[in-house]
Order: sequence, then C-alpha cells, then structure tokens
Amino acid sequence: MHLFKPATRCRGRMPRFLLVSVIPASLIILSLCAIGPQAEAAALQDGAATTIDGTIHKIMQVDAGFEFYIEDDSLNGSRVYISSQEEQSCRLFSHIHATGKLSRPVSGTDHVDWHLTDATFSCQ
Repeated sequence: MHLFKPATRCRGRMPRFLLVSVIPASLIILSLCAIGPQAEAAALQDGAATTIDGTIHKIMQVDAGFEFYIEDDSLNGSRVYISSQEEQSCRLFSHIHATGKLSRPVSGTDHVDWHLTDATFSCQ
C-alpha cells in the first residue's frame, strides 16, 4: 500500500501561498473599515450639498404644505426630511431621489432629523 505525503510541510509555520493571499485581503478589509466612518461623516455635514436616494417613511401635512421623511440606507439610520408645497405624486413607501443642502436639526423644535433645503426631487 502506497501512502501519499502532503505537498507542503508545515512545521508550525503558515505555507507561503497562504501568506501571499491572507495579508493583502487583511489590508483591504482594514482600509475599508477606516474609510466607512469618514464617508458617513462627510454625508451629514451642515450645509453640504448632497443627493438622497431613499424611501418615504412618513408624510405630514403642515401649514407650509408637506414634509416627506426619507430613510436612505447610506445614512446609517439618520433620517432626512424635505418640505414642499405640493405632493408631486409622492406616496408613502415610494422611492424618492432628491438633491439639495443639508441643515442640522433645529434645536428647540420637535425636529430631530436633518432637513434637505433648496431641494429638487422626484418620486417613483
């Protein structure tokens, strides 16, 4: 009976082909983890021009018209609202694409979400 010997012998060391593939993968993962929080912080800066692609989760009728509350997955749970005088065919749970400038939530009011000002938007 013939016994096969392993092609590589590991005496407490990692085979070279594993080192070559594991180290670059680790570096890629670490760099992505470092970039993630910076990208989110850049997206939520007061006065920053931004584009929102999300879902309308709440529509409120107010004195000035309507407020659409939007959740966008790229904002990590932060919501944005848009004020408008018209509904523009926007319905609850419809997709919205909007551009404008972000404003911080106004302290002393009931708004805790970011406001997209000077917004142009369309709903689908």
